Amino acid sequence: MGDVIDFFWEWHRRRDRTCSTPLYEYALDKCEEMLMQRDWQGLAYWHEVFGRERRRTNPRFNKGPK
Repeated sequence: MGDVIDFFWEWHRRRDRTCSTPLYEYALDKCEEMLMQRDWQGLAYWHEVFGRERRRTNPRFNKGPK
């Protein structure tokens, strides 16, 4: 459940972000799409891409290598 809440707040804040990349934005859009379609496998894939880009572009979420 925490991932969905993080996902929502990230969506809410993304309008103010200046350090996002096109892939970050696309992955977030795909997460929204997969969530609305209840495509859990697709959501898991795009959430991983989104998380990787978020960690790469925002030091606040960079918790070291996984």
